[in-house]
Amino acid sequence: MSSIRHRVAIPCALILLIAGVDARADQPDGSAQVLTPDRAVSLALGNSPVLGASAAQTRQSRWALTSEGAKFAPTLVLDAGVTRTQTPNAATSGTAIPRNDSATAGAEIKKKFSPGTDVSARLAGTWGQSQMASMPGQSSMLTLGPTYGLSARIGVTQPLLRGAGREVNRTSILAAESDRKAATRAEEHAASTLARDTLNAYAEVWYASRNVGVQKKSLEVATTQRNDAAARERTGSMAQADVLSFETTVATKQESVLDAGQALSSKKLELIRVMGGGVESDFSTVEELAVPPPEQGDLVAEAMAHSGELQQLDASLEAAKLRARVAGESYRSRLDLDAYMQVQGLGNKEAYPALTQMVGGKAWSAHLGVTYELPISGKREAEEARATASVEAAQKNLIAAQARIRAEVESLILQERVARSRAELAARTVEIAEQSAASQRARMQTGSATALQVIEAENQVRAAELRALRATADAFEAVMNLRRATGRLIQYTANR
Repeated sequence: MSSIRHRVAIPCALILLIAGVDARADQPDGSAQVLTPDRAVSLALGNSPVLGASAAQTRQSRWALTSEGAKFAPTLVLDAGVTRTQTPNAATSGTAIPRNDSATAGAEIKKKFSPGTDVSARLAGTWGQSQMASMPGQSSMLTLGPTYGLSARIGVTQPLLRGAGREVNRTSILAAESDRKAATRAEEHAASTLARDTLNAYAEVWYASRNVGVQKKSLEVATTQRNDAAARERTGSMAQADVLSFETTVATKQESVLDAGQALSSKKLELIRVMGGGVESDFSTVEELAVPPPEQGDLVAEAMAHSGELQQLDASLEAAKLRARVAGESYRSRLDLDAYMQVQGLGNKEAYPALTQMVGGKAWSAHLGVTYELPISGKREAEEARATASVEAAQKNLIAAQARIRAEVESLILQERVARSRAELAARTVEIAEQSAASQRARMQTGSATALQVIEAENQVRAAELRALRATADAFEAVMNLRRATGRLIQYTANR
């Protein structure tokens, strides 16, 4: 019998040593690095690559909105050029090569207005000098200039069909604003989901750490009972078969301690992964889990109004409707009315006359015209049909999400109530099981109960404690799931 105890005690010590690092979570001390729920969420929000990608998409949508808004910003165009032209011509005594030199410089401002009107204003100056035959067919050259020219021109183009109207020209901006809202809601939803996952993973670590404590306590009780039984067996007051039952129980509970330690390590790794990993995500233990009070209010209505997922889908639907209004616009017939007016002046060998002529309006020109373009294809109808299908798909997605979230919230409300009731019932069961185990131990001392009855009573205590812990973790997770569904976690994450 002594050899049996030694063969069991040595593995027991090794198992406790291996599980000791994870089991410290059940018995925190001053040197342990305690991870709080708030700290876990803050680490996750700061380190999660998933949330980082969502934030990048939000920034991208903001810059896209800025880019769309810039379509009505004025544009400045500057141009300059120098040209020399020489063209050989036949002459009576061979060939003549006249030369023409010119230089131009100009500045133009263009602006588009929301009705689709394009307005431009241009100011340009020219310089020119040319050589030409003094008489037709002669090879002798005559130099003209230099000449100086100035011109000012204002032009307007107003579309009457394609691209006409404020709705057409501002729809892209409104759609970009809806995309920005959708991206923002998606980021908030991702943050809310990440906070829920982090807090639920935290609850699982808490449960796993307390499970280690329960299994260790159960092993200690079984070891004490085994030792007491062995002592009584040596005095002849207990049969060897009963002692072997206790030895089997000790070995079984050693396995349970090892399994619990492994489960705790796995849950800790999962929590560290959710928090984004890194050295700052490591910890030794967690705080005692406190189940928040029951959620109050009309939770279903709150979820319908504040759910991040529904807000994201609603913004996407709005963007799809806006784009459907102008679908196929680029394939409509084009009818543009354009007009311009120009004044100009020219000075020979001096620039001042060019200025006075332009300012005085002595030489002016004007133009009024229309341009019509008719696309010969059916692509416009295809684009309109595609946009209509996109709106319909967005509407169906929103309706389906509303039905799913409504059912999800109602189910979560029931889960929360059941989990709280289970936690209360399990706590009472623990008290009863402990009383029953104490009674069986007392009866065994008097010989009126067997070792198997004591072992069964102790197992019932352990099972009741684990059910109570599991119910507490389930109640906590049900509250977090409910807060995410109703959008309440969005405000929680915003404060971090």
